[in-house]
Amino acid sequence: MGWKSKLFLLTIVYFGGFFSAVYFVASGNDNYRENDKAAKIVNTINTYSKKFYNKASEKYSQLDKQDFTDAYSRGVEAINTMQNKFASAQTDAQ
Repeated sequence: MGWKSKLFLLTIVYFGGFFSAVYFVASGNDNYRENDKAAKIVNTINTYSKKFYNKASEKYSQLDKQDFTDAYSRGVEAINTMQNKFASAQTDAQ
């Protein structure tokens, strides 16, 4: 897949998400309570996403390269352990 195809696909996905969000927020009916409810939901999501971003950026800005490498290695090790347990459970079940 060339870079032009990737760019085209990402453009389609990006605008699809953007127009879905616009469709959700700006409904075409005259019921203002529903529009107000949708706006509150979007505002709540934005508030929580900003809080999460701020906490994550503070945490990762204080993290040095070795700590990040160790945390990543522990995560990969945990995933591999779960995968092995699942495979052994599937083998035992048969």
